[in-house]
Amino acid sequence: MFNGNADFENFSMETLISKFRSTADFEKLKTIENVKDEFIRFLSKNTQSGDVNGYLKDVLEYFKDDMISKIDAEGFDNVISNARRKEILPFVEEYPGFPDEFVDIIPEDRDKQEFNLIIWEIFCHELSFEGTGVIFAGFDIGHDFPSFFEINIHCNNHGEIVYEEVDSAVNCENPYLKVFAINEEAYTFITGVNSNFEIFLKDYIDDSNQVIIKNVRNLLERENIERVEDIIEIFKNVINEEYSDFSEYFNYYRMNTVESTSFAIEYLPRWLLCDLADYLIQITGLKQKISSEMESVSMEADVTLITKYNSFKWVKNSNKRV
Repeated sequence: MFNGNADFENFSMETLISKFRSTADFEKLKTIENVKDEFIRFLSKNTQSGDVNGYLKDVLEYFKDDMISKIDAEGFDNVISNARRKEILPFVEEYPGFPDEFVDIIPEDRDKQEFNLIIWEIFCHELSFEGTGVIFAGFDIGHDFPSFFEINIHCNNHGEIVYEEVDSAVNCENPYLKVFAINEEAYTFITGVNSNFEIFLKDYIDDSNQVIIKNVRNLLERENIERVEDIIEIFKNVINEEYSDFSEYFNYYRMNTVESTSFAIEYLPRWLLCDLADYLIQITGLKQKISSEMESVSMEADVTLITKYNSFKWVKNSNKRV
C-alpha cells in the first residue's frame, strides 16, 4: 500500500510495486521487515539514479518562498510557533546549504543559529509530504500477530535509495490503531482531539496572554511600580508554566482516549472493523468535497481484511460488497 507521490523517479509506483510482487520470493523473505528491505534493493536496481541534493534544492526553493509569504502575512513569531516540526533527517544535514540556508529570512533580533535549526525542523515535517509513503503489512512466518513497517521514500541518490523509517510494529499482540496518509478525521476519532482545533486554541491562549501581559504592564506603570520589566518577566514565566501544564493535559487526554478507543475496537467483530475503516475514509472524502481542501481521498474506497489463517480477503471491491 502506498500514499503521497504516485511516481518515483519518473516511474509509476503502482507499476513498480506490481513488478516487485511478481519477482519477489516472499516465502524466502519470511518477515515483513525483509520484504521492506528487499523492496528498497529492488528500487535501487530498477529506477534511474538521481541526486539527493538536487531533490532537496527543488523542494527547498518552494518551501522557502512559501515561508517568506507566510512571514509577510502572519509575522515571523506566529509562523514559527504554529508550524509543526520534525527531527532533522540525516540526509538533510548533509545538504551543502545546511545549516545556514534560512539566515536571510530570520529577523536580526533573533538568534540566527537557533532559528535556523527550528526552520530546518519545519522543513523536515513538510518534506514528509513530498515523498512516497509505502506501508508493508502482514504476518511474519512463525508469528501469530501482524507486523507492519511504514517508510517514506524520497529519491534514488546515485543508486542508493534515500528514505526514512516512519513507524513500525512487529508481532503486535495488543490493539494498534494506525492511520496512513490523510488522517485528520480518523485522528480526531481515535484521539478525541482535532489537531486544527488544538492549534486554534493554542493561538487563542497565546493572544490572550499577550493582552494580559500588556494590561499588567500598563497597570504597573500607572502605579509607578519599580522594576516593571523584572515583574513582567516573572509573570511571563508563570504563564508559560501554566500553559505547559495545559499542553500536558491535552496529551494526557489524548492518550486516555486512544486507550479507550483501542479497548472498544478490540472486541468489535471483523465486519464492523471493516465498516469503521470504510466510514472514516468516506467522512474524510466528504469533508474534502464540501470544503476548500484539495480532494485527495476518494469516497469509493476498496476494503480488505488480512488475517493469519484466511489470508487476504476483499470486503468491498470496486464499490461493491464481496
